[in-house]
Amino acid sequence: MKNCLTAIILAPVVMSACAPTSSSADRLSPAICRSGSPAGLVGRNIGQFDIPRSVPNLIISPGIEVPDERQPGRLRIFVDDKGWIARAECE
Repeated sequence: MKNCLTAIILAPVVMSACAPTSSSADRLSPAICRSGSPAGLVGRNIGQFDIPRSVPNLIISPGIEVPDERQPGRLRIFVDDKGWIARAECE
């Protein structure tokens, strides 16, 4: 009985250790387009990234019309319906 009570009390603590936190997201570098490394995002989920406001970006989901205007230095990320990155490029 004592072991069951201990397990019930500790379960939320143990489970909270598995919960993702905002600090677990990879923070994209503001220089991602200057360094030429956006292809490294392909195959990962958009939820894994914290995109700083200083990084001009456009996240394009299925069914979203891609705007014709180009903005030099903007990161364009093409995701599938579950948020997996299929393509990433800089304009």
